[in-house]
Amino acid sequence: MSKFNIKRVKHFQTAAGPRFYQVEGFTGLFPSVTTVLDVISKPHLAEWNKRLALDSVRESFISAMREGTMLPDGQWLDGTLKKAGR
Repeated sequence: MSKFNIKRVKHFQTAAGPRFYQVEGFTGLFPSVTTVLDVISKPHLAEWNKRLALDSVRESFISAMREGTMLPDGQWLDGTLKKAGR
């Protein structure tokens, strides 16, 4: 006999996108972890993302100035901000 009690799980996705799972031996559907987390406010993630983007711009600016091959201008800044936003 196996020491693990493995259940069969069926995956469902609604037209709107949320995912649910049906687990053998249980009634009803269980929401996926990402479905649950999507309803929780995450303001710190937005701040973290902004800091990452600004750090990327800062590093690109310092690198461009050290190389001395170009002087950062509006076009350079727009391109760098676009890359940092990825």
